[in-house]
Amino acid sequence: MPRSRAFSLIEILVATGVAGLITSVALLLFVLVGRKLIWIEQMSDQQMVGVLARQFVQSDLQHSAPDGILVAEPSSLAIALQREPVSGGNRRWDNFPVVWGSHQERLVRAHQTSTQLSETAPPALRIPLGQALQQWTSRSFLGCRLQSVERNGGGVSFQIAFRQRRWDGGWQEMTLPGRVDFSL
Repeated sequence: MPRSRAFSLIEILVATGVAGLITSVALLLFVLVGRKLIWIEQMSDQQMVGVLARQFVQSDLQHSAPDGILVAEPSSLAIALQREPVSGGNRRWDNFPVVWGSHQERLVRAHQTSTQLSETAPPALRIPLGQALQQWTSRSFLGCRLQSVERNGGGVSFQIAFRQRRWDGGWQEMTLPGRVDFSL
C-alpha cells in the first residue's frame, strides 16, 4: 500500500512565506490606493469650495451696478445689492452692502440683512471688513482668499486663490478667475 505523502516542513514554510509576501504586497497597494483616494477627495473638495466662492462673488456682482461697487483694496470688495423695481419704479438698494474679504485663511462674505430698501442711491460702501465680520452675518470659504479685484472697462475682474496639496505632499496655489460685465 502506497504511503500518502504529506507536505514537509520546508514546503509549508515556503508556502507560508510566499502567501505572506503576496498578502503584504496586497496590503501595501491597498494602503497606497486609499491614501491616493483621500488626496483626490481633499483636492476635489478644495476645488469645489473655490468654485462655490467664485459663484457667490459673481452672483453678488450681478445683483449690483457699477455705482454700487467699491474695491477698497486689492483683496476686499463692498457690493451694494439691488432689488427689482416695483411697478417700473427706480432701482432699489439693500440698506447694507455685502462685504467680501480675506480673513484668517478664509474668504468671508459678510452681510447685514434688512427689510428696508433705499430708493435713491446705494448704501455707504466704506465699511471696515473687521467691523462687518464682528457685527454681521457671515459665510466663510475655508482655504480660499480674494487674491485680486479690479474694476476695468465696464466690469469687475477678480481672482479666488486657494492652496491645494500636491501628490508629493507639498502645496500649490491655484487661482480661479472671474469677471462680471455691466451693460447699460
